[in-house]
Amino acid sequence: MLEIQVAKSSSIGPHWHDVVIHQSQFTVLNAGKPVRVTSEKGAGHEHVIDVIKDRATGDYYIKRCSGMSDVDPICWDKHPKILKVKLQQ
Repeated sequence: MLEIQVAKSSSIGPHWHDVVIHQSQFTVLNAGKPVRVTSEKGAGHEHVIDVIKDRATGDYYIKRCSGMSDVDPICWDKHPKILKVKLQQ
């Protein structure tokens, strides 16, 4: 599981979203290709994001969020682009 980290928008307040990534999707990410997933709801909304993996660092990033352009791919509520790996309990 990955986590979209705490949003920095003052209009909606601090919140985050969990993102479930299935094993088959990790396989695609490890091959250097993006996957599109929908986050769980947080603060009354969700995000559709394209996730990529930086193969040099192993970090996961938001490539595009909820229809934003490649020029401005950040989510409207200003979540950081880097995703946090979250171990399932």
